[in-house]
Amino acid sequence: MERIVNVNVDLVVLDRAAAKIAWPIVGSGRVLVIKDHNMYMKEVARLSEEADAWYSTADEFYRIFLRSASLSRADRSHLQEIVEFLDDAVTEYGRFRSVTQSQYVSEKDIKRNVEHWIEHLVNASVDIAKTIWASERRPLPERYRDFLIALGGIVPFNENDGCVQLAEWVYLRNALAHEYLDYRWKQITGFLNETEPLFRGLAEQTKKFLSIQDASST
Repeated sequence: MERIVNVNVDLVVLDRAAAKIAWPIVGSGRVLVIKDHNMYMKEVARLSEEADAWYSTADEFYRIFLRSASLSRADRSHLQEIVEFLDDAVTEYGRFRSVTQSQYVSEKDIKRNVEHWIEHLVNASVDIAKTIWASERRPLPERYRDFLIALGGIVPFNENDGCVQLAEWVYLRNALAHEYLDYRWKQITGFLNETEPLFRGLAEQTKKFLSIQDASST
């Protein structure tokens, strides 16, 4: 390709690239070939939605960054609220494990409840990581999962690899909106079977983090 156009060329696989990279390409680039128009439009809609969400996340990150020489009272309170949510949400694992694939596919209320519950749990983990990472005045990561990977290097989240493991489930939030039902169910089953101790651990480590912050401020 570089020989054809006589300039340096970078190739980006858009469905694997971060939204902040992929969306400007899709929004302003020139389409060469569209083999499946419906699939193309679905991907455009996905990238637009993800990019909007990421820009909002980046804005919130910098607001925390700018107001924090350390964890502010507002951000401390926000973390406490997330921990309370996690403590309550993890009690739902047993109820959702009892849901069958047939119920998930055929009963809209059950499907919606399972997906929203997973989405809220994943969002809570990213929100904890974003708030703490920004309050430490660290650089903005490129992806949501990178927030959790970065959090795994901060005391006491570095006690184990729970944050790194949670980072691998961030993609499921988007898969729930864009993938086929059979694939979604397979991933949901994995989430239900594997993540309960991870979210319980995240809640406990966040409590420890807040305790350490309280001790350092006295």
